[in-house]
Amino acid sequence: MGKLLKKTLSVLLALAVVVTFTPMIGGIATADAATKLSAPASFSGTASSDKAIKLSWSKSAGASKYIVYKNGKKLKTISSASLTDKDVKKGKTYKYYVKAKKGKQTSKATWTIKVKAAKNGNVSSLSVADNSKKLAAGSTAALKAKLTPSKSIVSKSVTWSSSNSKVAAVKNGKLTAKTAGTAKITARAHNGKTSAYKITVVKAAASIYTNGKIYTVEGKDWDKKPQKAMAVSSDGSILATGTDAAIKVYANNKTKAVDLKGKSVYPGFVDSHVHPPGTAMTELFEIDCYGLMKAADTLTCIRDFVTEHPDEAIYWGNGFNMGMVDETGNPPTKEWLDEICPDKPMILTSYDGHSLWLNSVALKACNITSESKAPAGGRIQLGADGEPNGILTDASSLVTLTHTYSDEQYREGMALFMESMNGWGYTACSTGGNGALKQAVDMDREGKITMHINYSSAFDPEDVDGSIAQLEEFAQYAKGAKNVKVGAMKFFTDGVVEGSTAYLLEPYTEGAGMGSNWTSAPKVDADTMKEAMLKISQKGYQIHTHAIGDAAVRQTLDCIEYAQKNAGRSDYRSAITHLQVVSEQDKARFGDLGIIAITQPYWFLKEPDWYDTVDELVLGPERAWNEYPMKSLIDHGALPTASGDYPVSSVNNPFWAIECGITRNLENAEYYDVADITDMNDTTWLLNPAERVSAKTMIEAYTINGAYQMFEEDQIGSLKSGKRADFIILDKDPMKINPLEIDSIKVLETYKDGKKVYENK
Repeated sequence: MGKLLKKTLSVLLALAVVVTFTPMIGGIATADAATKLSAPASFSGTASSDKAIKLSWSKSAGASKYIVYKNGKKLKTISSASLTDKDVKKGKTYKYYVKAKKGKQTSKATWTIKVKAAKNGNVSSLSVADNSKKLAAGSTAALKAKLTPSKSIVSKSVTWSSSNSKVAAVKNGKLTAKTAGTAKITARAHNGKTSAYKITVVKAAASIYTNGKIYTVEGKDWDKKPQKAMAVSSDGSILATGTDAAIKVYANNKTKAVDLKGKSVYPGFVDSHVHPPGTAMTELFEIDCYGLMKAADTLTCIRDFVTEHPDEAIYWGNGFNMGMVDETGNPPTKEWLDEICPDKPMILTSYDGHSLWLNSVALKACNITSESKAPAGGRIQLGADGEPNGILTDASSLVTLTHTYSDEQYREGMALFMESMNGWGYTACSTGGNGALKQAVDMDREGKITMHINYSSAFDPEDVDGSIAQLEEFAQYAKGAKNVKVGAMKFFTDGVVEGSTAYLLEPYTEGAGMGSNWTSAPKVDADTMKEAMLKISQKGYQIHTHAIGDAAVRQTLDCIEYAQKNAGRSDYRSAITHLQVVSEQDKARFGDLGIIAITQPYWFLKEPDWYDTVDELVLGPERAWNEYPMKSLIDHGALPTASGDYPVSSVNNPFWAIECGITRNLENAEYYDVADITDMNDTTWLLNPAERVSAKTMIEAYTINGAYQMFEEDQIGSLKSGKRADFIILDKDPMKINPLEIDSIKVLETYKDGKKVYENK
């Protein structure tokens, strides 16, 4: 018996468990035959790391069952010679003994063993292995620990706990992330050794985009260091951008995973000066001349519409090119239209929105004669006979015939407008007027708006107080709308060069047909504009001004400066758009006054069928060559944004504009129906290359700068955690390809608030 005890003790000591043996002779005899049964010859016990006590003994000859007692009470009867008791507590001593049994016979002799529930005396240290530092809500992870000198063991070998079970809970060796937050996860061995780490539970992504080039437009080097992946929340915000591994943390089993396969992603574009519903109303309901540069094509379009719509009482249309001429070099007149429609009024608007083209019946219906007086800054063009030739520039107030659309037609037009804009990659815009404002607000409340739209209201110099009252009425109507707001007043300081109504410091050339001293005039006198801008600024609204000529730009700067000095605000973000001719001495004022320069890069070239017959003809070679500055304005501190003045640029593809901003040269030969160029320095269409800017500058103008103009830079314009998930996926990367190929880039998908609003099929 002594050898047996020594052997048992050596096993137990090797297991580092506190055990006490007490041999007990005798017991309880239930029958005479009991003496034939022997108690187990050996008996051992260990306390394992999972708080269970394991008992084992040698089999007794003839025994079929064994009765196990714990602390003097019967525990259970079993047939095997081993038992694990899990109902123990750490550090407590338990007394067990076993009797052999056969039928009704029970052995008299027993072996007693005292076993103390161990504190894992075999664990010298504990560490957490493969723990997750970050996990998406709704995800689970297996818990693992490493016991020294043991190997890594599964979580059941230790006790785990969470400091905040609402954030992360532990059960059955698994960690379950519940809601965003942090919790401390602690692993505890039975001997008191602990190890802990902090788990950050992040919001689960609705979708993750990996294996791409994510240009965040955040930081100075965003163009050189694109991220690989992005996570988007179910609420339409960006959770994070980073490496594939960092972003996959945000995925659980409900997350949609998108492999970008190396494609580039940019923030959704912002058009900073657009006229909703764009070309939509014309495409749907009118004579559509947009994109037709030549006279023959335009007249065919008009004739076809009249033939197909014989019952129209008045023919309305849009998009004709003021620069077109017939085969003898003459510009459009009423006679062109009279030949097509001699008996009904016909009124068409030029694609720049500043000129009207009327036939003789329309002129008569509106009582426009040689005695009529044009409004300030406007012009009635006269023929050789001294009578109106059918062209009115910035004189639409003379047209008394009215053209209205139904609410449903406007809604249809807005839907088509947004479809077109989303297809070009736009997810936001600032407007140059209040077209279809009511319908946009109503549609937004119905969840049918797929862009952020910052509307402006038109200023009427004849009714300053009424203009302000209307702006406030519009702003109130839009109050509470999610995507539509009214925040600016739209001023017109002058007209356009092609109508000789742009206000210049030096006279037009003789080619303008207005004599040698014609500079045109402002549409609003300086004193009226100063006081109006002051009132607007004091009420917290933004100033958004059309200025084409250098005199108009100077007057606008003077008035803005006056308003900003006297309004008592600190953040104005006043914007001037078009900026075709700007005096060198006025450029520094942009930086001094914090002026936003809204550019239209589509026009930064010697435009075919336009430059020679319009800009150079009426401005002269020097002013025409230096028109549409961009880089020099930036160099003087202006913040540039970009737009197409849509529908003036009827194809409002921003990649055409980006290419033209970089090259100052031909961006789409097919559109202009001319031979393409292979060298960006080809002089055929090149316009002042000193004003070229980088691709990075153009992208910023179309994203974060545009968002800044809208006072939305904390929500859109870049791909940053917490901002709206407005982004586009492109087939080519504008930062990497040949600049002359940027116009070929296609938008594959457009997302607003994380939801796909356009897919190129």
